[in-house]
Amino acid sequence: MDQQKTIAKLTLENEELRKQNKANEQRIAELETLLKSFQAKLFGTKSEKNCLG
Repeated sequence: MDQQKTIAKLTLENEELRKQNKANEQRIAELETLLKSFQAKLFGTKSEKNCLG
C-alpha cells in the first residue's frame, strides 16, 4: 500500500474513532447521571428521596 492510501485509510479510521469516542463520552455522562440518581435514592435523606420519586 502506498503512502497516500495508508494516510487515507488512517484518516478514515481516525474519524470513526473520534465519532465513537464522542458517543462513548455522552453515554458515560448519561450513566454518571443515572448513578447519581440511584445513589440519592439509596443513600439520600428522606426529602431527597421524595424529590426524586
